[in-house]
Amino acid sequence: MKIFEYKDPTVENGKYVIFEMGNAENINPIEFYRDAYIQKQIAMYWAISPDLKKEFAKRNLELSKTELDKLFKKRSISDWEEFYAEKSKTKISSNYLSLLKTSKKAEQQKLLKEQKISTYELFALIMHAYKEFGLKFSQYIFNHTQKGIDPTELTDFTHLKEDGTIVTSRETELSDGQLKQAIEHRVVMIAKFIGDDKNWHCFFTNYKSLKGKEKAYKNGKAHFHYISDKWGLSKEEVINELSKRKYKLPSMPHLDISE
Repeated sequence: MKIFEYKDPTVENGKYVIFEMGNAENINPIEFYRDAYIQKQIAMYWAISPDLKKEFAKRNLELSKTELDKLFKKRSISDWEEFYAEKSKTKISSNYLSLLKTSKKAEQQKLLKEQKISTYELFALIMHAYKEFGLKFSQYIFNHTQKGIDPTELTDFTHLKEDGTIVTSRETELSDGQLKQAIEHRVVMIAKFIGDDKNWHCFFTNYKSLKGKEKAYKNGKAHFHYISDKWGLSKEEVINELSKRKYKLPSMPHLDISE
């Protein structure tokens, strides 16, 4: 987990806290998500620490940086335990549970026909696969900038606010219009694998789909794609394709992301 902070010049004392989970390969998913969640929570507590200090002061409490750090870590661990206890119990469709046991492509396609899945259901499935079958977890994120733009001119952080204004981490030669285009036309792919290098299931999507801007599928319905080792491709071959701006993979099931 990488954490970045950037000032928001449009808001007094405002700032953005950015979390980047990054890649993982053949690991325990519980530990992966636990570490990321706790780091994120600690960062968020520090982000609001000025307000917390004011509340403590009203109660005549003076906490040192070390004491605050211990408090935030303890609270973050408790937050994770509560989150994990709730989300890992998310109901998993029997079709997805059967998916983990199938050995034929046709059976997998049949199980996934017209299926939906929520992000928490996928989280629960990843946890279930590890706890019940020892299936490890891998995650790969691929970023591609807009064609025709000099990558050196792009800032580390660029945010398009709801009112249309642009916030960046530094000055750049690019205009606001060019920065908006860079955001709209970048490609970010997220692929999650359950299993090892020989027997695996892959659920992948991209930012464009999550934002409802892939109009070719159900007029922009957010969705995951599914592919597995039963498609006759190696994990390495699939990762290599997904790392490209435009991948080429065989026809595969689409899973609508439910609310």
